[in-house]
Amino acid sequence: MSLLPDAVCWHEGMQLLPQHFQLQGLRAEALGAHLAQACNPWFWGVSHMEFDPSALSAGVVRVLSLQGTMPDGLPVDLQAGIGPALELDVSAAIDATDDATVTVYLAISPMWRAGQLLPLKGRLQSVVGDALPDLTSGEFPESITVWRPNPRLCTQLNKADSICLPLLKIRKEGGGFLPLTYTAPTPLLLPESALGRRIAGLCARAREKFLFLGGRLRQAQQAGNQDDALEIRRQLTALWARLPEVEGALSSRVAHPQSLYVHLLGLAGAWAALDPLAGVPAFAPLDFLELQRGYDVVLQWLETTLELIRAGYRSLPFERGEHSFSIQLPDEQPSQRLVIGLRMPNGASEQAAIDWLRGAIIASAPHIALLSRQRMSGLPHQVMSRSEQVAYSVGEDTRLFVITAEGTWFDAQLPLVIAAPAAKLTSSPWQVVLFVAQNSESA
Repeated sequence: MSLLPDAVCWHEGMQLLPQHFQLQGLRAEALGAHLAQACNPWFWGVSHMEFDPSALSAGVVRVLSLQGTMPDGLPVDLQAGIGPALELDVSAAIDATDDATVTVYLAISPMWRAGQLLPLKGRLQSVVGDALPDLTSGEFPESITVWRPNPRLCTQLNKADSICLPLLKIRKEGGGFLPLTYTAPTPLLLPESALGRRIAGLCARAREKFLFLGGRLRQAQQAGNQDDALEIRRQLTALWARLPEVEGALSSRVAHPQSLYVHLLGLAGAWAALDPLAGVPAFAPLDFLELQRGYDVVLQWLETTLELIRAGYRSLPFERGEHSFSIQLPDEQPSQRLVIGLRMPNGASEQAAIDWLRGAIIASAPHIALLSRQRMSGLPHQVMSRSEQVAYSVGEDTRLFVITAEGTWFDAQLPLVIAAPAAKLTSSPWQVVLFVAQNSESA
């Protein structure tokens, strides 16, 4: 709560008024919220919420159940059928916005305004409670008039100075209304929540990579390939370093979003070893009102980094012509990262493969002639990093490269051509293959 009511100065013989007990009760509530905020500034939020899906599709937000704590420490527990229905038609509010999107809040009147305590009516509503017996004797039940929270639903257009808790975001599309991906502020991030399931999925995929790399390590050790074995051990160490912390925090069911976010940042630091030259971006501090946005950035980076370890792929051979290799790509995305392997004759060095591809022209078929006349190489390429190469089970005669396929010289709907260098080189590949990730990986 923003302000703390003064303590009542009790003394013998004083004339008791309702204000004495009201002020004392308000101070106790405010003091509890003050201490909770001192321990954790983000102690508030939604614990559970459920809306009527059929009403939501028509633009009406109708609360079926909601439990949580308002930012000023007031607990709320709402159930459909108990008290007035809590609902809001967002059609007019959406029409008044530029992007046809609104945020729906649970709002309640503030206790203070301009440094003055306000009457409780409006913030709370008085109701006659169930008959309550004397708690000492268990006898003489009497109905007592009590205060209960009096919340309402609003959007960002009319929340004014209310104490607000964001619940969901809604957009109007094609004449209908749909909720957007949004995680409301919450004091606990549970495994069954949308973010919790995504984190659990990331951890599960990481463990699949462990199984795959464990098999690759055994193969490298049996073959006496110490360089690959050393690289695989480094990757396994990076993957294992912080994963148990994330799994343990999530499965504890008491993890706060901020603490779990910090664990994920630690995991990102450990996984940076999978691509040391790329490093780790400077992730923004977590915004409690935009949990989904903050987590998305970190999780996307972790998911992309994990995919550097490919546990399943298939190879597609290029068709060999007189002076070129060509293939019709299986994917029609306008921008692609293509992994190719040059299978060289026995005894050919890695440098021979590098020299051959450096002198070749790489582009979609219609552009080869123009690039040849202009003595241009077409699409850029580079040698695959050592850390990524160990994930591909290829023979010693295969050299791996990465082609960045995008821009003027690339059309995914046309055959990709690698035209042989004009100069005659000592060694040239007898086959070129394209490596494509499987739809589902298996160890």
